Amino acid sequence: MVGAILQYMKEHATAGAMHDSDECFPPPLCHPGMREAMIYRILNWYGYEERPGKPIMWVYAPAGYAKTAVASTVSAKLEEKSTELGFNLLGATFFFWRTSPDQNSPARFIITLTYQLFVSIPELTPHIENAIKRDLMMLSKALEVQLMKLIIAPFKALGDTKHMPNRLVIIDGLDECINSDQESRVQKKYAEDREAIQIRILDLIRTLASHSFPLSFLMLSRLEAWIKEHIDSRKFESLVEFVNLYEVGDRMHDVQTFVREELSRLGVDDEDLAEHLVGRAAGHMLYASTVCYASKGVLMVKSLMFTGGGI
Repeated sequence: MVGAILQYMKEHATAGAMHDSDECFPPPLCHPGMREAMIYRILNWYGYEERPGKPIMWVYAPAGYAKTAVASTVSAKLEEKSTELGFNLLGATFFFWRTSPDQNSPARFIITLTYQLFVSIPELTPHIENAIKRDLMMLSKALEVQLMKLIIAPFKALGDTKHMPNRLVIIDGLDECINSDQESRVQKKYAEDREAIQIRILDLIRTLASHSFPLSFLMLSRLEAWIKEHIDSRKFESLVEFVNLYEVGDRMHDVQTFVREELSRLGVDDEDLAEHLVGRAAGHMLYASTVCYASKGVLMVKSLMFTGGGI
């Protein structure tokens, strides 16, 4: 029966939202030597033996600051450590993606997390199986009901979980959950729907994090006003550690490392050009990555930098 339940969840989960899905292979990892301070900060906060003081870390930054690369790199490092330890450190992942109908909607958020927890935490398997067997219409229920029946109740059924290793749940791109399955496309209503569903996802995470389960949550997103306002509220006060990605580490070093590697990839061997691009970027990865990814050689790099090229 376990096989049938696993297949049922596989059919309803969003495979593309998982860190190791074929759809995002190869994953967007941080360049070697880059974002090292941020990676260390996350791994130092998360502990599989001793749980962090605050179960949620919110990493925020503007577009183009490699938030998804950070999430993917942390996932990869935990997978590697899991192989060494013989058990899963990574509980579950969900990467929201604005242009994917499956990944920009919250509809399969809970079942996708449940499927991964079913696999990564064997102790939960019989309890999740029983929850689904009792109600095969579970996935038509509200997300809050799914959370309670498929994740919270199975954890509670375990009793004392203090002896269990802590697992990390990674949720990337919350701001890209835009609820695209909604029929309304009137601009104001669309914006309201987007804000409401992102706040709803935050409340689901808060509800789960407020229990003393062996789970920690890494969230990465842009600094949208409604997200910050909600996380700043009293409900989240004792649960969240805030991290501004832009302020962690040596931005100039990261940009310099990135520019040199990308120019080398383009076959451009021009030290003056590299230094000039690093200077123009002034620590802003978005500028450097836009120039490098839009370029096909030294002439185009110079054109984009010195004439603007639409940047």
